Amino acid sequence: MDSIVDPRNPKKRQDKYSQGRNADSFDPKTTLCRPDMRVRIETNTKIYPHPIKSDDVIITPNFEVRADLYEKLVYEMKDLQNRHVKDSDYISWACGTHLLVKNPDESQTFQYIINRICDYYSVDPKTISVRFNMYKDDVDWKSLHHDSAAFNKQRAEKQNITIGLSLGKTRELAFKHAKNNTLVYMPMPNGSLYSFSKAVNIQWLHGINAIPKEDQTSEGRISIIVWGFTSKLVEEPNEPKILQDNDRRPPIRKLSNEMVMKELRNFADGSNKISAFSLIQRVSQCEDKKELVKFALSIIRFNERELNKLRLLQ
Repeated sequence: MDSIVDPRNPKKRQDKYSQGRNADSFDPKTTLCRPDMRVRIETNTKIYPHPIKSDDVIITPNFEVRADLYEKLVYEMKDLQNRHVKDSDYISWACGTHLLVKNPDESQTFQYIINRICDYYSVDPKTISVRFNMYKDDVDWKSLHHDSAAFNKQRAEKQNITIGLSLGKTRELAFKHAKNNTLVYMPMPNGSLYSFSKAVNIQWLHGINAIPKEDQTSEGRISIIVWGFTSKLVEEPNEPKILQDNDRRPPIRKLSNEMVMKELRNFADGSNKISAFSLIQRVSQCEDKKELVKFALSIIRFNERELNKLRLLQ
């Protein structure tokens, strides 16, 4: 780029590598780390042209440009139901948050979409499971969850990607980090395709956000979901382990050291009526337990049973 006049020293461009006033660091090495999530926007709607990393959430905004697919699917599902095709009726999902069709397979439009998705991501059709989700209107929504490949070893062996096509009303695809509760919202307009792979499914819950009552309309949405095995996924070092049953429970809310340290002081001077056992439980919910245990032992006299519980936190 000879046309660019660069005033920097060609042998050493940067003259500072430490933390800045409002910058985390000027050291480029701090950016060379694995993310919790990498969002990629892809414009190629014929075939996904890149390897897939386990942290990727991939959005293809105009995967389907045909405006009539939502209406065609609604019409074809009604036709299956009129012909009394087994399991083609709408049924309630979970606690009634939205509808689904267990057997949409005789719909030509549904089969067209499934084939396009498998071709796009090089997914082996022999490995797939599919879902036809109907959001009748804005009252319907999808609760945050992990897909079963996050905790089912047999499923994880043959399914390493979740893919969804959104048709109809724009709704927000939501992700919630399973440990720190970070929330990420991604609006999905009509025709948008999204996907995520192993690490995202394990480390994040996902769903479709509810809409406040005052903003609700009667517009519907269909999502076509494919779970399967793509040959494009690149295994990386330190992949997260499959979830155990305990990992699927809501995470314990972390408390700040400053808050619990104040409670310890109040307990020591008698102004906090919380029990010692409850106080130890709160210490266990903090990031830096060792510092708090040391502080607690310096100002409070514990009995032997309480001391044993504290020592386990060190």
